[in-house]
Amino acid sequence: MKKLLVALALAAPGAAMAYLEPGEWTFTSTVTSTSLKNAHINTYRQCISKAEAGNPRAWFGQRGTTDCQFQSIKSSYETYAWEITCPKAGWKGNGNATVAGKGRTVQAQTRVSNGATRAVSLVDTTTKLSGKRTGPCR
Repeated sequence: MKKLLVALALAAPGAAMAYLEPGEWTFTSTVTSTSLKNAHINTYRQCISKAEAGNPRAWFGQRGTTDCQFQSIKSSYETYAWEITCPKAGWKGNGNATVAGKGRTVQAQTRVSNGATRAVSLVDTTTKLSGKRTGPCR
């Protein structure tokens, strides 16, 4: 009986899904690109709700200023992986995230490219994100 309960718990939806602990988070994103002379670094705070905790769209890159869409999101106990497309810009790429410390820290990265075949036209951009839960939402 005990083995059956363990098996059912592991098979339950979301049982093996990485998540952030809901609350106030401080994120730092670093954007590097073949089109930028220097990296762009931005630190911001964000309240992560329970509904957003298991959704990388909510805490990585979807801040309302882009047409980029996360697709084929896969998750495991501590990781996420996704594909990303930005139709207006013609960019495609992929990303991943690792959640640690019982959902209190995250390290993520997305890389996109415009897919140009000529080196002079190629734009390759990488965004790295680190985040840490800092307390309850204000």
